[in-house]
Amino acid sequence: MVELAKGKYRGFNDHHLTEKIVEEEGIEICREKVRQILRSKGIASPRKRRAPKHRSRRERRASEGTMLQVDGSPHDWLEGREGIPAGSPQAKGRVERLWGTFQDRLVSELRLCGANSKQEAQAVLDRYLPQHNRRFAKSASEAKPAWREVDSKALEQALCFKYQRVVAKDNTVSFEGAVFQIPKGSPCRSYAGKRIDVHVLLDDSVEIFYKGDRIAHFDPKTARAIDLYRTNGRQEVFRLWTGYHPSGSAL
Repeated sequence: MVELAKGKYRGFNDHHLTEKIVEEEGIEICREKVRQILRSKGIASPRKRRAPKHRSRRERRASEGTMLQVDGSPHDWLEGREGIPAGSPQAKGRVERLWGTFQDRLVSELRLCGANSKQEAQAVLDRYLPQHNRRFAKSASEAKPAWREVDSKALEQALCFKYQRVVAKDNTVSFEGAVFQIPKGSPCRSYAGKRIDVHVLLDDSVEIFYKGDRIAHFDPKTARAIDLYRTNGRQEVFRLWTGYHPSGSAL
């Protein structure tokens, strides 16, 4: 047992080590006995235990998708309508515990298999996940999942950067050092003095909305051509999506 713990299964926690000894080595033994043997030989658990703190249990949500964790973007996508933020591993709950399990067990599995590349690691992960899910997955709730299909255009308008501007007298919009011309063919004769919304989409295209209606669109190529975020001076750009030339003559 000591030889396996110091050699082949070096770095495995007591529980994980017991599973490997039973499944791979064919030795029937319980976790507590493994723990006693290792501690008696001065082999400490690789997992450091912190002093327990009082915490309140949160009941599991009834439906999948009713509790989300969002990482990686500081932008206020929902404009202040998001839920209570989770600022600690304890508040984030089960997903953080899942990462802890992976960082412990999966690292040990990768070491055991001698994985030295992303391709080899992926192969180990593909073999490991079914075992992991059988051991740790909870039975699915019978409640209907909270996920809903969404129209691609609606998603595109939700996941973008939004700004407000006031239209100048010549029906142009100044934005990030550039001047966007609202086409003559738009529904209103003039938008001068009106407050509009400028949307910068994730593909770098720019769209202008007035009261929820799109009144101008500038494709990514056009937006990049005017160097939207690093412009030097004012530049006028026009998008011919309505079928009108900037001069007002029909194409």
